[in-house]
Amino acid sequence: MTQISSTPLQKKRKVIASNAPLMSLDIDIVIKICKLLQKDGFLDLFFFIQVWFRFQSPEAVTILLHNLDWSTVHQVVEPFRNLECRVFKQFLKHCLKARVRGALCYFACKKLSRGENPDHHLQILRDLSADDNLAFLAYHIFQTLYHPSTLKENASILHEKLIRHAEFRSDLMNNCTTLNGRHRKYYRFWYGPEDMFPQNGVCSFFVSGKDDHNMDPYALGCSYKEIISTSCPECVIVMVIFKIIRGF
Repeated sequence: MTQISSTPLQKKRKVIASNAPLMSLDIDIVIKICKLLQKDGFLDLFFFIQVWFRFQSPEAVTILLHNLDWSTVHQVVEPFRNLECRVFKQFLKHCLKARVRGALCYFACKKLSRGENPDHHLQILRDLSADDNLAFLAYHIFQTLYHPSTLKENASILHEKLIRHAEFRSDLMNNCTTLNGRHRKYYRFWYGPEDMFPQNGVCSFFVSGKDDHNMDPYALGCSYKEIISTSCPECVIVMVIFKIIRGF
């Protein structure tokens, strides 16, 4: 008996049938799967998305891209893994073109850590900061580092945000860790930030006899509990900068 080869239409139907369970998954489940895949590197995540998105609406794809955990991409993409790095660059390029918030924030932080076109990337973070806690923190920290004259203004804004927004407070440690990771990975050179660190931990608001200032004469660092409980705005932003730039 002569065997009839499958037509392109039949092959397509077989592919769709084999991926039917994946196609029918709720978007929240897909997002959780993506977060699990990210722990083992970027390639597994990319191949999963590549299969999944072919059968999804543009709206569903947009929801997924906006809900990926962009806070850890600097950890899973290593330059010595050539394939992973190339694939990620293409994926990032697509996400930037699609104006995915996490991708825009990641790319801006990377460029700012490298000292590339700072005013442009500060503006990107500023545009994102209204709806994104990580971008809000990154904007006010990098703005202070690049323009030290804005320290007091940014300190007041950051301190007020910590006081008034519980979600921002709860995200502070993770967001500082993310920015520290990005800065350490992409940092190339820096001129000036050391000048803003006050001597012996005494900020310009310090008044002798009051104990609401962070005193750290040996640069041992501080806890997040100390940051949140400190009543001095300038001490708050200096401690956050320590966490992000130095990691302690």
